[in-house]
Amino acid sequence: MTDSNLRPAGVAWGHVARWFLRGRVFRIAVQVRMLALASVGVLLTIFGWWLIAQAYSSAASPEFAALLPSYRSCPWTSVDSRGGLLSAFGPTTSTGPDMGAPPTDGVIDPWHRLTTPVVQFFHLSRSAAGASFLVLCTLWATLVWGLFGGALTRSAMLQLSREESAPLGAALGHAGRRWISYSAAPLLPLAAVLFITLGLLFLGLVMRASVLLAGIAWPLALLGGAVMALAALGLSVGWPLMHATISAEGSDGFDAISRSYSYVYQRPLHYLFYGLCALVLGLIGLFVVELFATTVIHLSHWSVSWGSGNELMRRVVDRDPSLGRTDLWGAELIRFWVGAVRLMVVGFAFAFFWTAVSAVYLLLRFDADGAELNEIHVDEGDQTYGLPPLTKDAAGVPVVPAGAASADTAPPANG
Repeated sequence: MTDSNLRPAGVAWGHVARWFLRGRVFRIAVQVRMLALASVGVLLTIFGWWLIAQAYSSAASPEFAALLPSYRSCPWTSVDSRGGLLSAFGPTTSTGPDMGAPPTDGVIDPWHRLTTPVVQFFHLSRSAAGASFLVLCTLWATLVWGLFGGALTRSAMLQLSREESAPLGAALGHAGRRWISYSAAPLLPLAAVLFITLGLLFLGLVMRASVLLAGIAWPLALLGGAVMALAALGLSVGWPLMHATISAEGSDGFDAISRSYSYVYQRPLHYLFYGLCALVLGLIGLFVVELFATTVIHLSHWSVSWGSGNELMRRVVDRDPSLGRTDLWGAELIRFWVGAVRLMVVGFAFAFFWTAVSAVYLLLRFDADGAELNEIHVDEGDQTYGLPPLTKDAAGVPVVPAGAASADTAPPANG
């Protein structure tokens, strides 16, 4: 047996300790550029869903009355709908994505928000209009996070595997060049499920004519359901790995689908363990970020109230109509800036999610394929800024080759 056929056994404990137990994933997720990328992605998702909800707002039906409110959620209108981190340990009244609501953790919560339109699409009571609404919301979220999820995983990959920091423009450029692959990868398994559904639709027409004939042919429905279940379950837990695959391998959507399904079904317990490690670190990290943001908001109100007085501060926070038009504009501005701080908390949850996904992918690839963690695709012409390569002089002392320091460690031109 050659060395290339050897595969490591067990969990990559050293890397788990270095990335999760020591909090490196958290330190990457709280970087300004990661928070900015994730927050813009969240804001675009909110804006797109709000526009789609507005287009369907004239539909007077109980279905849309239940659907639309959670797709209009934003940090400026729904800041208290979930109650923040502590609601992770209790029931929540919302079944929608609520993109603007306070996150409950940094792993399950972002996953839930982005997959909710797809899950709701498969409800048995869904109408054609409701299904079209959810399809549009799914497509919009897929396009937005095809770009921003790709940029976040690319930046995280470089830092985790090569300890190099890519500029914001470079990460977005990488994702932009592969935007179609990032966006199409999670949609292709869904398209396969819908294709099988169209085939089984014919059996439904047969049932209208004769339930007996449908009963005889029902094994075909179960076979189709089994194929769809394999596709849907693998997609439901493995779709984030598709973004990580493209960011690490520089490949296309088909390779992303193949690797994600392979790792999910070949290493399910490893995937679960790494996910639990990320979940615990995400809960701790989110607690710290929420505590900081809440303290910032509280102390800003508290300190200003010493000059304005408690009564005026209360009226500003409540946007009391007695303030007058000009002062209400000022109150709205204050509300906007406070909402921006809350948006950064939601942004952290998504930044942590995509960073953790990148770490989990590298660990699963190491477990399943034996690929070293620093083996990732580097685009031709990419500029990364890590340590320059070292050589040894005649005395055996490591030195930087002439010209390497200026070439490899120069600061990025775009900051």
